[in-house]
Amino acid sequence: MNLYDEVDVFIVSGKRPGGITKRPTEKYTVNGEVNIVSNDSTGYDSRYGIINVDQERIESVRSRIALDEFATLSALRTIANDIGQKRFVCQLDDNIHQVYVSFQLPNGTVVRKMIWDITPVINLLVDVLKFTNAGMAGILLMSTSVPKKLNSVLSPKGYPYSFYVLDRKKQIPDYMGTNEDDITMKLQLHGKKTPTAMINAIGYSKKGQESSGDTTGNRREYDQALFRRGEFVQKFYGDVYTKGATNRRRGVNKKEFMYNDDIRFTHKIKPIERPLVVTDPEMLKEAFRRAFDELESSQTKSWRK
Repeated sequence: MNLYDEVDVFIVSGKRPGGITKRPTEKYTVNGEVNIVSNDSTGYDSRYGIINVDQERIESVRSRIALDEFATLSALRTIANDIGQKRFVCQLDDNIHQVYVSFQLPNGTVVRKMIWDITPVINLLVDVLKFTNAGMAGILLMSTSVPKKLNSVLSPKGYPYSFYVLDRKKQIPDYMGTNEDDITMKLQLHGKKTPTAMINAIGYSKKGQESSGDTTGNRREYDQALFRRGEFVQKFYGDVYTKGATNRRRGVNKKEFMYNDDIRFTHKIKPIERPLVVTDPEMLKEAFRRAFDELESSQTKSWRK
């Protein structure tokens, strides 16, 4: 399966030198053009094209959107949308560690299958935007809950981030200039009465800072912000977004090491939704069938949940 001609694919990355061990998103196959949009690609070893954004342009965008000093990533995301010449733009974080698809067996057992070619996933997100009124479509972050019924695979409630597609035809705003920019994109669209969509049966995980000790790229800005992270989001959207701090470790299987002395940032986000309208049910059904047939036939590792 080839990537649709009508979508630009960008990996947004900066100051994370090296190859796929440092930026694992690049290990995935996309049968089409992919570019890295970066504010500093010094030392990058990549098979993809690199679009270096000069500091003058970043500062120009920051001056327009910034709410605080932690707006570099927001500026890069906004510039990536501007660089794209096509109707749809896919934005990927550079530290996506695993991508999987879930299948439910007749007995109700959920089987997860690792995938390496993400072309069908990107194309399906584009189709969701084509055949619904959503302005943004994404897949499920692995650390969030898996739907009990996988036949309800499309939901307007979740928050697409790290792996999503935007439909620029639906008047996508600039990113909010702070360090929760992908979350606030959903909130901004909600304010414009534009729904978002999540494909709950396809998910991903990211390379965690706790396990890797990674302080490069955008994580450095998060470390600098510390507990100031999310301040403006809470001010603007306090009814759905709450920031806080915890010493509870991530991961339900770490019972013997559930707490430690390191206090880290955390946030809670209430699900919100606008009515998601399917404008062409038959075409959307065919798009799901085509994508899942492609994903199911791929030769990759499976495991039961």
